[in-house]
Amino acid sequence: MEELADAEDVLAALQVIKEKERYVVLARVIDAKGFDTIAEELGMSYKGAAAIYYRAIHKLRLILGGDRNEF
Repeated sequence: MEELADAEDVLAALQVIKEKERYVVLARVIDAKGFDTIAEELGMSYKGAAAIYYRAIHKLRLILGGDRNEF
């Protein structure tokens, strides 16, 4: 049951971040896309896509209350 609560917390946190950040995180984590593929889809550089991902993960960790290792 605790896992379900954690999943609900993650889903709620994903709604807080920007749409582009959410897309990059989900593309990377769920779809296992590389930053090169994500960057091409969004019309940006590899480094740009990676920066969005790591910034979004940082935001999600803060929203979820600190040091989480799910991502």
